[in-house]
Amino acid sequence: MSAFNRLKKIVEELRGEHGCPWDKAQTLTSMRDDFIEEVYEAVAALDKMDVENIREELGDVLLHVVLHSRIAQEEGLFSIEDVIDGICEKLIRRHPHVFGNENISEPSAVVKRWEEIKSGEKKTPLRLLDKADKALPPLEKAHKLQAAAAKAGFDFPTDASMFDKIKEEFSELNAAFSEKDTDKIKEEIGDLLFALANLSRRLGFTASEALRSANAKFVRRFNYIEDHLTNLQDASLDEMDALWRKAKEDEQI
Repeated sequence: MSAFNRLKKIVEELRGEHGCPWDKAQTLTSMRDDFIEEVYEAVAALDKMDVENIREELGDVLLHVVLHSRIAQEEGLFSIEDVIDGICEKLIRRHPHVFGNENISEPSAVVKRWEEIKSGEKKTPLRLLDKADKALPPLEKAHKLQAAAAKAGFDFPTDASMFDKIKEEFSELNAAFSEKDTDKIKEEIGDLLFALANLSRRLGFTASEALRSANAKFVRRFNYIEDHLTNLQDASLDEMDALWRKAKEDEQI
């Protein structure tokens, strides 16, 4: 039995009459947050180039693909074979330079041709931002939307003008905060995050990449604080702040 068929069989048994109560209770929508978490854990492993963890997390993602497909099959919707056949056909269709007679040698030209073929597959015409308006986490979606608009020429002319926009959004947030208008504060935080995501895009990286680095830095420095205190709960803010600054200094040596 192949490794993939073994996994299919295990999932079938988990969903079977004498299977696991938790697995049997799942639906196509009940595991959305778990699925997203597994994908992010795989991305985190990739960021660290932790090969063993990458292998494990890819397995967790694959489990979700197989489990979702099994649930769909039980509901008469589609099977894992349908999923695999679909992606195989799509890959062949969208790589005419590999499986057909077209000649494309540059990666950028491959991406352009992929989008052309993809657009031709749609039954109804798409507006520009429809192509980027995908079910993505907010920061990733902001990046996609901004990149799509920029291709059409709707972009800040310079990095300096982008910085001016960020200052403007921060000023509006400050005003909303002064007014203690919660709804307006929420809106302005969103506008500021959107502007920061746009700046990240202009500089060649995503805001999510920057935030992942900031998260890792926070964990690293807070762990330093915890490791140097006898009892974290009894420590004062001044004590913790001093250790935070020490951790920051040590990183810069």
